[in-house]
Amino acid sequence: MNFPFQSLPAEKHAVNPDIHYKLSSKTRIPEMGVPCPRHMSRDNYTLPCMIKAAQGHGNRGIFLVRTEEEAKQAFDELSSHCEVELVVTEVIENISKCLSTQLYLFKNGHFHWLGVKCKTNMPFAKRPAGFIPTPDVDWNEQEELKEQLGDLVLPVTQYLHRNGYFGFTAVEVLVNDKGSFVIDVNLKIASATNLLLIAPHMAALNYPVSYVMEILPTNIKHLLDAIDHLNLQAMGRVILWGHGELSVEIQRKACVVVFARNCEDAFKLQRELIKVAGSEFSRVTDIDP
Repeated sequence: MNFPFQSLPAEKHAVNPDIHYKLSSKTRIPEMGVPCPRHMSRDNYTLPCMIKAAQGHGNRGIFLVRTEEEAKQAFDELSSHCEVELVVTEVIENISKCLSTQLYLFKNGHFHWLGVKCKTNMPFAKRPAGFIPTPDVDWNEQEELKEQLGDLVLPVTQYLHRNGYFGFTAVEVLVNDKGSFVIDVNLKIASATNLLLIAPHMAALNYPVSYVMEILPTNIKHLLDAIDHLNLQAMGRVILWGHGELSVEIQRKACVVVFARNCEDAFKLQRELIKVAGSEFSRVTDIDP
């Protein structure tokens, strides 16, 4: 089972659902023996700080607060959603990279390294004018990233194994001039998992660079026709990942991955796709820290 579901009996889950749910909480990160942001409590914290739902999904349930008023608003918002477990941490400033390490942890404690995705849509991040995002995956950099993050990921896998978990695992890491910090451990299959399963095969076709983009197609048929046309060219490959139900009649957001030989070719493919099929959703959150 990809994630624990209350509606299914425990025996239908590969991992005990109570263990799976407990280990998915951000409150467990300080126990893993890895560098992480300093954890505080609702009754004892310093500003600025991050206030999060311990079981948050994506960028939902995350608040950067700099004043007591903002902190109260964040606590009230999270508390309005039933009994949400909260996490309060220090803010990691001057972030240079946000990396998602994907792996599969086996029952015997060994793990298979799938790769690392660079997350360029970090919430609350300032972006200079003319900012060009780094690729979500550059397969030519994977060995260097594995060497950089291997010692950080190992204690996480050991902790999970000791506590009875096996399966797909993502370790989210922030990097700045002071070091690398684990901010989340996701025990499920994610979009980054799928991307990193495909990426080595695209790299074998000489398309090592990939970008994920969200597009609002004028019509899904136009989008599919545009993708077919681009895939006949030698510049790269484009794959459609549907977010939710795709419809010919209703305009819905779609997720597209562009694979190319280099960043320049990838941007050419992106521009061609947007010109023919629709408009791109912003990858950047326009919120100042």
